[in-house]
Amino acid sequence: QDRDHAAAPKTNSEKIGYKPRGRKPGPRTDFMNDPDVIARRQKALAQMDAAG
Repeated sequence: QDRDHAAAPKTNSEKIGYKPRGRKPGPRTDFMNDPDVIARRQKALAQMDAAG
């Protein structure tokens, strides 16, 4: 018992072996800034509006 510093208490996440994983690497395109996506969305919304 010649340790002079107390071990830091583990959190529950650490006890069960949780590893925070970052987001997957690679280019992430900004989905809603794609004009093609915007056009498709507006078309779908218009169809929903017409149907209901």
